[in-house]
Amino acid sequence: MPLPLPSLSALLLGALALACGADPAQPAPEDDTTAASTSLASGADSPSGGVTSLLDSGGTTLGPLGTSSDGGMGTVDPPSFDLGVPDMPYVPPPPLPEFDCAAIPDAFVSYQLMNGPRAYHGLAISSEGMAIGSDGPSLIESTYDGMWGVFIPGMGPGQQMDWLVDGDLVFSAGDGSITRVGLDATTSVIQAGVGAYGVVVGPDEQIYVTGGGGGSISRIDPESGGLNPVVPGNGANLHSLGFSPDGRRLYVGTIGNGTMYYVDFDDSMTPTSGLQVFTQVGGGSGWHDAVAVDLCGYLYVPDYYSRNLYRVSPSGESMVLWDPPNQAHYAHGLAWGTGEHGWKEDALYLAQPYNGNTVAELVVGVPPRDWPAIAVNAPEPL
Repeated sequence: MPLPLPSLSALLLGALALACGADPAQPAPEDDTTAASTSLASGADSPSGGVTSLLDSGGTTLGPLGTSSDGGMGTVDPPSFDLGVPDMPYVPPPPLPEFDCAAIPDAFVSYQLMNGPRAYHGLAISSEGMAIGSDGPSLIESTYDGMWGVFIPGMGPGQQMDWLVDGDLVFSAGDGSITRVGLDATTSVIQAGVGAYGVVVGPDEQIYVTGGGGGSISRIDPESGGLNPVVPGNGANLHSLGFSPDGRRLYVGTIGNGTMYYVDFDDSMTPTSGLQVFTQVGGGSGWHDAVAVDLCGYLYVPDYYSRNLYRVSPSGESMVLWDPPNQAHYAHGLAWGTGEHGWKEDALYLAQPYNGNTVAELVVGVPPRDWPAIAVNAPEPL
């Protein structure tokens, strides 16, 4: 009398036991899942042979374990489990330090002529510690300690410059174009024929220019090169530009009458007013070649006719901060230090074109408008 075929479950459990190292001499009991589990977990040596085929309860021949001659079985990957990541406690960033605007010194702290850096009307200091400016025919790069070399030859003296948010430099080049300058010494024209003097990057990452002969303030998209007048002129010869600490007020220096203006913007950088009179700096013949703004909202404005560097409060009161020893040391352009690689964060670096395109360091005791700190006791703006 033929013996009945064992059940499929028993055959499968037996095959699994053999594959996982169970002793072939001790077959797993039929329908005894506890015994099968024990055998699978026992860690016994695997047999040298293997199960070549199995029969299911209907007589179908199955292939080697994990396959099927009729495609009915396939390899089954072990389930994957998301072990998760233990919750980490939130650690807030440290609070910004405070800077007491009431402690700003009434006079400059120190002055020194530097070796190495060169600048004509514009100067910029990179996060890598290189000062970039023109010696006349070329752009020169220099460390704080005076190691210098030609950065890009043939760029001409140019005018002012500022940093784009992507780390490139925007420069009003000697040919009148607004030019992008990469730190890898590559250049590309953003907008040709602008002829701008004042160049500053706004909080909207757009380039603001003036002094191109149109008497207005224009905005240039650094990606598309599109140029659009954003503030109409009022007949004054607009010349230099600088934003307030919150980026919502643009200060404008002029040529010829000593009047400074401002324009206010809303959160979308749409002007909420035309040019408004701010104050007089340098007398009736004032020639405002730069506008730098500190964390407390004070402006620093060099005047060509008097050769003085003025500090102007946000409410419009001005004082002579630095009276150069001679006309050659006039500061035609201003750049803030970075606080790294030797460049002091509370110093202005002065472009001196009438002194061989040299650069001087003037420590003023307060950091730039975008310094990561909270200004306390700041004076109220006009």
